[in-house]
Amino acid sequence: MVDGHEKGLRQQLQRLGERSVAGWKVGLTSGKGRDSMGVGFRPFGFILNDRCLQSGDSLQLVELPGIEVETELCFRFKADLPPNASADEVKDSVASVSPAFELIQMRLDRDATASDRLAGGLSHWGIVVGAEHILDWRNFDFSELVAILSCNGTQVETRAAAGHIDDHFQSMAALSAILAKFNRQVLAGNRVITGSYTRQCVKEGGIWQGDFGEILGDVKIKFI
Repeated sequence: MVDGHEKGLRQQLQRLGERSVAGWKVGLTSGKGRDSMGVGFRPFGFILNDRCLQSGDSLQLVELPGIEVETELCFRFKADLPPNASADEVKDSVASVSPAFELIQMRLDRDATASDRLAGGLSHWGIVVGAEHILDWRNFDFSELVAILSCNGTQVETRAAAGHIDDHFQSMAALSAILAKFNRQVLAGNRVITGSYTRQCVKEGGIWQGDFGEILGDVKIKFI
């Protein structure tokens, strides 16, 4: 981890202060963002308890300039994840998975440095979480998932997992390792989101839906 990256992550944690954490995001795991700050570099971002919404909730669009939605998976932990955990230890510690949105708010100028982006939590604002599912973590093939993003019933983007996003358990193992460098860890009850399938800017009010298929179902958020 280069100095600028460490500086940015330390500034992020300073901004967190004593606020209550619902969990963490793993950044730069998919699409064009993967490896964009260095091969294998998977930074974290914190998720605040008061920014953890439920599927079907509503938000005032006028209060969220520059907001975007990303379809993601959200894992909830039943046990503390050991520092520098392996992917198998992640599987032993995970309780459930949910279809989810990460809400991104573009707050920085285009010329912002990597350190600035890390300090800002990679533009994270909050998450929206759907129904929880318990799966056979060692045999369920996440690479076969397809995420469909719709607005007001009209499909706007579709993305298959294969070739697009890192293995979720490897991503959470990488999160465990980088958090350990800052004396942090994923705790029982925490939620972790593992990267974007689709991403769209919200320009007007409406109902957004992310659908992960028959097994995992969907997640919704309404902007008014």
